[in-house]
Amino acid sequence: MCTNLHGLISAACNRKKTTLIWLFFSVTIFWVISSAYSIGPAKSGTTVTGAPFNNSSTCSNCHGGGNFGGSITTQLLDATSKSVSQYIPGQAYTFRISLNKTTGSPSYGFQTTVATSTGNTDINKWGLPPANTHVTFSAGHNYLEQSKSLTTNIISIPWTAPAAGTGSLVFYTAGNIVNGTGGTTGDQPVAGSLTVAEGTVLSVKLLYFNGSVVNGHAQLKWETAQEINSQSFIVEKSSNGIDFKPLVTISSKGTAGAGAVYSFTDMGFSNAAFYRLKETNTDGSTSTFNTVNLKSASAIKYSISFYNHAGLPHIIFYNASQLQKAHVLIYDLNGRRIAMYDQFLNEGDNQIGFPANVSQGIYSIAVITQDSIKTSIKIAIVK
Repeated sequence: MCTNLHGLISAACNRKKTTLIWLFFSVTIFWVISSAYSIGPAKSGTTVTGAPFNNSSTCSNCHGGGNFGGSITTQLLDATSKSVSQYIPGQAYTFRISLNKTTGSPSYGFQTTVATSTGNTDINKWGLPPANTHVTFSAGHNYLEQSKSLTTNIISIPWTAPAAGTGSLVFYTAGNIVNGTGGTTGDQPVAGSLTVAEGTVLSVKLLYFNGSVVNGHAQLKWETAQEINSQSFIVEKSSNGIDFKPLVTISSKGTAGAGAVYSFTDMGFSNAAFYRLKETNTDGSTSTFNTVNLKSASAIKYSISFYNHAGLPHIIFYNASQLQKAHVLIYDLNGRRIAMYDQFLNEGDNQIGFPANVSQGIYSIAVITQDSIKTSIKIAIVK
């Protein structure tokens, strides 16, 4: 009897211990999952980008109740950090996610993916993931998300455009602006999508088109980094910058995507002219590039004047040329130089400072522009 009673007590104790152990593990597992969901990546590989193949699910499925004045902005940036609405096949870009807030000091989480707009085909072109982020694969799609709660609200992800013929793409992104308590309440989910169309591969990548006046003739130069199916270049000329006429046609040199350097001298240049470059493809299509405005020294008119404003002297110099650098020299009546400095001049009127501590007297001001033209004036300072 005693033995049986002892056995019953032991069994009861063992059941209680087993229950406590199971409860401990259950709470631990729940805490780990909840923490991973609230401060790490999406729970158990959940896909919540808002994409149609994610059943349009976002972080709002579990998170909510917070108000940080939050919003989300997504952009595709080219190599010059310019936001674009089209991608060029094979080119490198940066996909930028901005999780914006107007109040509070939150942390951030996100999940993003990109697919074709027709058929939802996965586009796995992510580059090296930024710090504290990783790529995961689920149900035929690649996702990039945070590995742990982020303190930065801007995520810049390297991305390479797919091959030609892929078509329009959609970046689906869900963000979570969180209070960092480890729970799912008090957070503000945000979501958005960005559609980018497929652009046309440029037949010619022009590095520059510029010109100068040398010995009274207009010398034009241009260089390409790539030429694909390019047939020729046409240099056009205009007297007013509006009405252009073909001046010369030059056959393209580049082959198999290579670039080339070109030049042309207009012997018929006289005083001033506008030049424009146009490229023709083998299929007859054309592309027009920038315009160059050239003027000879005799055609450029400069003027200099002097005035006082609010008791301070100023020089006004009219620059009839494009942006250029000028050398400013100021002498007193005895020919002693009292000031010398350089200044960049925009086209049109430019205000140039004059030393405020000079004595009363006669002074000579000379402005020598980058094209070696000297303009001068004599002034009287009366105090």
